[in-house]
Amino acid sequence: MGSIAPHCGKWSGLFAGLRGVRMFNSNAYVGDVIDVKRHALAAHRSQMERPAGQEDWPVLADIGGGDFLKWLLRDHEMFTRYELNA
Repeated sequence: MGSIAPHCGKWSGLFAGLRGVRMFNSNAYVGDVIDVKRHALAAHRSQMERPAGQEDWPVLADIGGGDFLKWLLRDHEMFTRYELNA
């Protein structure tokens, strides 16, 4: 499991606004498939682009002044890993 600490300072403003971020205890390198992730997001045009003439239509780039989308498209994804007692 790698560390995300070097990246936290850059994203501290975003993290301050996300509740539960301290629940993330793992991360994974996804840089080799980031283009697939970008393509998948682009398929959801209503979340990525404003329809013509609808300037008030919210898109992902609006969240945190664009920081959320930048964070979402990083080379590492954070997640919570836990074990189930089966």
